[in-house]
Amino acid sequence: MAPRLYCAQKKCVIYVKKLDASLYYLAARILNPQCCTAFLKDENEDITAEEEKKLYVVWKLWERFCDNTLFSDMLYESESVCKPALQSEEYLSVFYKARRKHILRHICPQSQDEFDNYASENLIMLESMIAIQWWSHPIQRGRYP
Repeated sequence: MAPRLYCAQKKCVIYVKKLDASLYYLAARILNPQCCTAFLKDENEDITAEEEKKLYVVWKLWERFCDNTLFSDMLYESESVCKPALQSEEYLSVFYKARRKHILRHICPQSQDEFDNYASENLIMLESMIAIQWWSHPIQRGRYP
């Protein structure tokens, strides 16, 4: 059994390296509101120069797709994607209420760039939706057109 686990571990390491080299996987991780830029920070909560380069590359990708209005029009055509099931405050557990209160307490100043605004925010915990539903929600579409 041990040789099989060792082979599986070696194979996983190979795929993790391939994923880490992918620009689109990096963008997907950063654009996931539950992840954002937290994985780029070191133990002192600072972003290193190498990680800053990664953030810049995703920012350029963001710019490229923001300039393309056709892309955003096609993405939001489906109304079913744009209506996530948001939980009201009364149905949340004490833990989720406290977590939501903690997140809302840390509001960052708004900069001129949408991507900078997004990247400077704290993590957002998605209780009952996935990242694409969060981005498709009318509130987020208004904040990040």
